[in-house]
Amino acid sequence: MMTELEPLDLADQSLLKTAALVAGRWCGAEDGGRFEVTNPATGRVIARVPDMGTAETRVAIDAANAAWPRWRAMTARERAGILRSFYD
Repeated sequence: MMTELEPLDLADQSLLKTAALVAGRWCGAEDGGRFEVTNPATGRVIARVPDMGTAETRVAIDAANAAWPRWRAMTARERAGILRSFYD
């Protein structure tokens, strides 16, 4: 039996992602596993997200290592602009 999701009060519902962003691609767990994320104030389930394992973690680590030289070469202003775009 699936627990009913608690609706979130978001101006833009597309902001709630239920996949993992790895190497610029939204993906799930290889085995399709998911776990529930609960609102600590209410205890109600707000989302179900991928239950990533060892293989998916290795892919994410490798992607982060591959991206590091480009990120490291950016100025603080360039990095700040990218982070600000996530905030906006």
